[in-house]
Amino acid sequence: MRAARLLLVASAASCIGILAYILSVASGVSPFLAFFVLAALLFIGAAASLERAPERARPLAWAGACLLLFVGTLAGFGAGFLTFPAILLGCTAAIRTHRATSERAGPAARPLGRLRWLVAVYLLVGLVLALWRFAMSSSPAPSPPGAALGVLWGAFLWPLLFGPSSMYVVLFALPGVALAIAAMALLPRSGDLGPPRRGLGIGGAGGLLVVGIEVGLAYARASSSAWFELGVAPLVLLFAAGGLLGAGLWWSRSGARAATVAVAIGGAVVLYALFSRPTVECMPNGVSTSAGPWWLPQLDGRLSSSGSSSSGHLGSETGSGGVIRRGDGVVITYRCAGGTLVEFEIARP
Repeated sequence: MRAARLLLVASAASCIGILAYILSVASGVSPFLAFFVLAALLFIGAAASLERAPERARPLAWAGACLLLFVGTLAGFGAGFLTFPAILLGCTAAIRTHRATSERAGPAARPLGRLRWLVAVYLLVGLVLALWRFAMSSSPAPSPPGAALGVLWGAFLWPLLFGPSSMYVVLFALPGVALAIAAMALLPRSGDLGPPRRGLGIGGAGGLLVVGIEVGLAYARASSSAWFELGVAPLVLLFAAGGLLGAGLWWSRSGARAATVAVAIGGAVVLYALFSRPTVECMPNGVSTSAGPWWLPQLDGRLSSSGSSSSGHLGSETGSGGVIRRGDGVVITYRCAGGTLVEFEIARP
């Protein structure tokens, strides 16, 4: 127990330390940084529950590890290699916590047998692919510590390196899983699903809430393409995801596995949609672009963009426009007038 508690506290401290480092060197504040705080709180909650509620400490530790893996991967090398040792520390803390609490609870609480072998095979495949990628690279060789960390990063995240560029979307499954696991630990258990219409009603309310948040964010970002990207199909998808999340959280009180899966899937889609950047953001001194809306992931890594600007006379506004061409054939055209987006169109093949 003492080793598990020490690892959990160290993982929480590493989350806060990385957050402090990023804030000291970054020019702006990203909403994703809040996940470092959430991960630290989960690790602290797990450490506090080790003795009095070990059945709660296990899921809290795993939820913290999932969140740290998610936000640490997004931060990547921009945090000066600090996130990768922290991810390893957090995963080690979760495994050690699971072992310590399972030994105390008895053999019935030790389900890590097959999972251990699956993780070993996954890491072995990733290590071989990462070494092959490093050997075949034509880039200048990094320093030995940098090369070792790069290979370690590739061993853990090789699907993101060898899949399409949109594979980073898979990362958002991690906070969804973390939310589902944390709900198992924190929500009171009732042992009964309750009336079905109550769960469906909560799911419908959750769907409406998520759609309302998305519409509100789009309305607040008038200088971006968020309002143009709203459509019937994306909003229906968001409503379904919010419904899964709301109903899953309600039914998680019964301990049903289907409810946990619903929370993980719904939470992943909701977080991915709400945290995604608009395709175009118009600013008085320029334009910021991305590969496309969240509901149209890029299946080909190739991307090219071209733009032009024109200066007004006698107090007229500066205008700029451009075209984004993706490797999958999608063409996005836009035009800004000052800091306002006045034209936005998506053409599919």
